[in-house]
Amino acid sequence: MARVPLARLSADEALQRILDWSGSDPEDDDDNFLSTDEEEVLDQNENDSDAELSKQESLVDSESDSDDGAAVGVVEQDGEFVLPRGQGRAAARGRVRGGARGAARRGTRSAARGAARGAARGVNRGTARGRGARRGRGGGGTRGVERAAGGEYRIWEEEDNFNPPEFEFEPERAAGLHLPDEFEPEQELDFFNLFFPDDVIQTIADHTNSYAYMLVLGKASYGEDDGSWEDTKPAEIRKFIAFLLYMGLVRVGNYEQYWGTASLYSGLWGRAFFTRSRFKALLCFLHVDDPDSDPADRLHKVRFVYNQVLTASAQYWQPRQHVSLDERMIRFKGRHAMKVYVKNKPVKWGFKSYALCDSSNHYNYCFEMYTGQAMDVSVHGLTYDVVMRLFDGLLDQGYCLYTDNYYTSNALATTFLEKSSHLTGTVRSNRSGFPDVLKNVKVLERSGNRGDLRYVRLHNIVYIQWLDKRVVTVLSTRHQATRRNDTSRYVRVDGAWEKEPVRRPEAIADYNTFMGGVDAFDQLASSYRLLRRSKKSWKCMFYDLIEVATINAYILMQEYRKDNPDNLPRPASYSQSDFRASVARQLAGIPIDQPPPPLPVLGRKRRHAEAEDAAEGEEQHLPVGMEARGNCRRCYQQEKKEMKTYIACTVCKGPKGKPSYFCAMPGRQCFRDYHQH
Repeated sequence: MARVPLARLSADEALQRILDWSGSDPEDDDDNFLSTDEEEVLDQNENDSDAELSKQESLVDSESDSDDGAAVGVVEQDGEFVLPRGQGRAAARGRVRGGARGAARRGTRSAARGAARGAARGVNRGTARGRGARRGRGGGGTRGVERAAGGEYRIWEEEDNFNPPEFEFEPERAAGLHLPDEFEPEQELDFFNLFFPDDVIQTIADHTNSYAYMLVLGKASYGEDDGSWEDTKPAEIRKFIAFLLYMGLVRVGNYEQYWGTASLYSGLWGRAFFTRSRFKALLCFLHVDDPDSDPADRLHKVRFVYNQVLTASAQYWQPRQHVSLDERMIRFKGRHAMKVYVKNKPVKWGFKSYALCDSSNHYNYCFEMYTGQAMDVSVHGLTYDVVMRLFDGLLDQGYCLYTDNYYTSNALATTFLEKSSHLTGTVRSNRSGFPDVLKNVKVLERSGNRGDLRYVRLHNIVYIQWLDKRVVTVLSTRHQATRRNDTSRYVRVDGAWEKEPVRRPEAIADYNTFMGGVDAFDQLASSYRLLRRSKKSWKCMFYDLIEVATINAYILMQEYRKDNPDNLPRPASYSQSDFRASVARQLAGIPIDQPPPPLPVLGRKRRHAEAEDAAEGEEQHLPVGMEARGNCRRCYQQEKKEMKTYIACTVCKGPKGKPSYFCAMPGRQCFRDYHQH
């Protein structure tokens, strides 16, 4: 059989010859092998005219009812099998090349199968070799990119006329404040008490005393002189929380400097709250949950306060329509099974907390700690389950949720639509259901210009890729892809920076506007973070719960002042630091006009000496000569000098109940100065 080069045949004849080969005996295919020159000629078929390609497409369509045709995305329309729009030319071109190579290189396989594979390859190569892909057309530079099997993408000029479903915003409660009926605030502390009411403070005091009784014998330095434990009261627990807030406002190297007497630290207010030894004792024995609680729960040591703050946060505020979900990090570098590493967060090591925040004011409406424990995970994955748990109270009410690519998925968007809610968020290309035609973002980055767009609509869900400095991919159930909200970017022109308008889809603009709720909440917390370094992991969680309660209380007060402008008048410059300072002062019972506390002139056991004075009643403080010398109490306190003396006062007791020694000589009248003070 004479071999006729394919280059001399028309496109129709070349394709017909390939189809004829598919019915021949594979052993006879040796006569049909193509030469190397003929294979190179096949590449020139990509330059066929549009008329020839249309003829080839019709031939491909006539064969597309085979199993091989389905491999290139053939669909059924009106009882006929056709290729989706935009694939016919690439498929025909690929079938010619693939069929010839399949017959020439794989004699034991049918040419039809090779043609089908070539058609699929031709479809996939449209990005690199489609008309206009590199040259650009219409200013977009992406019109020539192919429409691949399983869907097709569109660009700015191809308007998205689909109208997404609109769900009426009907929350179960009116959006905004939901304070108790009898609530009449007079100061900042009233809002903080919504999260830490009296019964919670009393419970913390009770558990702290219980834990102290268990351990005080082994930590005698934190007890009284006789080794006993002095019960803490709710007022003292409030002072403890107040001091934590104060430490967030005024930062020093270590907490002992809050009681320092050196010139740079002598003005601090640590001694206005309590003594340093008492603070260390409370810090050691602090317990916020029953010491005998179930250790199987990794949050058992903070579970009581955790539930209280979580319940109060959802009780006193109903979010507005737009909310955002993201994770927060609680700094901790010790050993713990719950500790995680998140490389893209400012705090990379610590405990992770999922937070659902109102995008309008950054209020932390709901949160959930990641415990790392094995739990029942649905077929949709852990992040899907987290979103559904946090958002459970807001479904079927018309809310719009914004998430990042850690949570966004096609399954989540479908569920939200079924629950009359909307989802918008960045999405990863490896998510199930992500359109194949959008996975190769490098094509858009290399061949597109800033502001270019391509999108795929899958009924109520649209995937949008927009090129800024990099490609941003967003999934949305409530936006039209081509609805614009333009922006501008600075570009360098002739050595000067100028503003340049940039086309931007509305979905991207809304995401930038409403997604930052959790990050803004973290920013409020980071400015005056009260978190202290601790080896106890649960204490870091407890400090963060105080942080959440404080910021939420501040937001509630600001919203209350908007609704009631005549109540709680504050200056226009009133800020979060002012709120924290007021709460700390009111918790500790410090008047607003109280002067700074005086420098100490007595030892840390002065309260025991005062108790002795009250017990002795009329007993006079007289100098008494002792047989053995001792260190002058006043010299050591004020000058840190060990001045030996035989003179002592038997009424003023020092450590371990021994008499206190004082200098009584010309030039050093410590006995007189001490008792006059």
